[in-house]
Amino acid sequence: MAIRFFLSCLLVFSSVAAFAQTAQTAPGAPGAPPVITVPNTPISLINQSDSWRFEVISADHYRWIGQVEMQVGPQMKFSADQIDVFTAPNLRLVASGNVVFTNPEGRISAESVEFNVVEGTGVFEQAAGIMTLGANVDRSLFAGQDPEVYFYGQRIEKVSQRSYRVTRGGFTTCVQPTPRWEVTSGSVVLNLNDYAIARNMVLRVKGVPLMYLPLIYYPIKSDERATGFLLPTYGN
Repeated sequence: MAIRFFLSCLLVFSSVAAFAQTAQTAPGAPGAPPVITVPNTPISLINQSDSWRFEVISADHYRWIGQVEMQVGPQMKFSADQIDVFTAPNLRLVASGNVVFTNPEGRISAESVEFNVVEGTGVFEQAAGIMTLGANVDRSLFAGQDPEVYFYGQRIEKVSQRSYRVTRGGFTTCVQPTPRWEVTSGSVVLNLNDYAIARNMVLRVKGVPLMYLPLIYYPIKSDERATGFLLPTYGN
């Protein structure tokens, strides 16, 4: 037992040393500390602070705890109370506690997430997100506001770059504290700039249930020629 314990400690110590030796740094903004990059990955730490702690769990498992911010590739960012990075067998990121994910289309807040960095897919638990519908959407349908869709659910799965699956949640294009309308559903597939499919849905107006349908096809295309459940609009 003593030999096995000694070997385990030696492995962890070697992993810490290896990470310290291979970690790369890049210059940050003027007056800011250099950026730490995770070796052989597109992941880097945006912030360096005494508020977070770094641990090496194993040779392919790293952990950061406390107000952690990470850049994943050129377009994605994560912040959370704790972020674990696994480099094998697949590069993935597991974050928990006040998780915020951002990309050029919008952001998702969640209690936790498991994200496949290579495929750009992930599962967010107890989450809510807001994403843009694109620059070509008719702004008059949104009272001159930015064309965005707000969605929430017990689980939000990012299945591709512009596609999300929502479980036990809902969505609306009225981004207000009390939406003028929203669709709640057991399962929603949102393909931004294309369509949404909701099953077992309830249409709510100002929070009041108005209509139940077992299935709807909801067009959210950037052009105006689409069939399905028409986009609710409002005016003065």
